[in-house]
Amino acid sequence: MEIHHKAQKQLNDIRRINTLVILVWTLFASLLSIVFSNTFTTPIINLSKVANKIAHGNLEAQLPQYSSNDEVAVLYQSFYNMISNIKDMVKKLEEKAEIERMYAQQKIEAIKYRQALQEAELKNLQAQINPHFLFNTLNTILQIAMFENAKQTYEILLRTSNYLRYVVHNINRIVKLEDEIENVNNYMYIYRMRFGNKITVEINVEDDTKLLLMPCMILQPLVENAIVHGFKEKESGLIKIMAHKVKENVEIVVWDNGSGIEEEILEDLKNFSFEDNKTTGIGLSNIAKRLSYFYGVERPLYIESNVEGGTKVIIKVPFITDYSKLPKNEVNTL
Repeated sequence: MEIHHKAQKQLNDIRRINTLVILVWTLFASLLSIVFSNTFTTPIINLSKVANKIAHGNLEAQLPQYSSNDEVAVLYQSFYNMISNIKDMVKKLEEKAEIERMYAQQKIEAIKYRQALQEAELKNLQAQINPHFLFNTLNTILQIAMFENAKQTYEILLRTSNYLRYVVHNINRIVKLEDEIENVNNYMYIYRMRFGNKITVEINVEDDTKLLLMPCMILQPLVENAIVHGFKEKESGLIKIMAHKVKENVEIVVWDNGSGIEEEILEDLKNFSFEDNKTTGIGLSNIAKRLSYFYGVERPLYIESNVEGGTKVIIKVPFITDYSKLPKNEVNTL
C-alpha cells in the first residue's frame, strides 16, 4: 500500500512537470511567433499595402522604415528601386507629352499665322495687276510731272507709289512702328486729295516706341476702318494714333470720335467673329491673329466703343527692337 502511494505521488509529480514544460514551451512558441511576425510578416504586409496603393496610381506612397539587414531588407530595397524607376519613367513620359503638346501648339499657331498672312496677301494681291509694270508706270508719270513742274501731281503720285510699294513689298516682312506711321501718312494724303480735309489725323507717339518691330499693315487698316465705319454719316472727324511704353510693353491706341459701334456688333468684334469686307479686307481678326503669333501673346488687341460716339482700338505688345529677341521668326526682315 505504501509502495502504491509513493508510485502515485511520483506519477503526479511527473504530470506537473510535463504540464509546466508544456506551458513553458507554449509561452516560448507564442513569443517566438510574435517575434517572427514583427520581423517578417508585418514588414511584408506593409509592403503589400504600399504595392496596392501604387497599383491604384498613388506613386507617392511611402515605404515604412526597415532597418534590419536580412532578406526582407533586400526585398524592401528592390521594391524601393522599382518605385523610383517607375517614377522616373512616368516623369519622362509626362515631359515628353508636354514637349509634344507644346510642339503641336506651336505648329497650330504657325498654321494660323500663315493662314492669316496668306489671307492678307491674297486680299492685297487681288488689287494688283503686274506690280512691277504699275510701279514703272507711276515712276514714268512722276518724271513727267516733275518735268512739267506739276508739284501737286508729283506729290500725290509719289505718295501713291510709296503706299503701294509698302503694301506689296512688305506684307510678309517685319517693319518698325515708324514705317507703319509713314504708311498711314501716305494713305491719309491720298485720302485728302480725294475727299478733302474732312478727317484729321493726329499722331502722338513716344520716340522710343518708333523703333518697335511689328508686322506690316497693322495701323492703316485700323485707320481705314475708323473712316469707313465711324464717319460715314459725319461731315468731319478726328483720329488719334498714340503710342507709349508701359514697363516692358508698348501700348498703341487708335482712337476716333466717330459714331461708335452698336453693342451687338461690338461683341462680335471683341470675339473677332466679324470680318470687314469694305476696306482693305484686312479685318480685325486677321490683325489680332498676326499680332498674337508675331509676339507670342494670347490677346494683343482690345476694342472699346459706345453708341454715343467714339471707338478705341488698343494694341498691347512687348517692346522689342532687336530681331533676335522676337518670339517668332517666321517672317522675313527688311
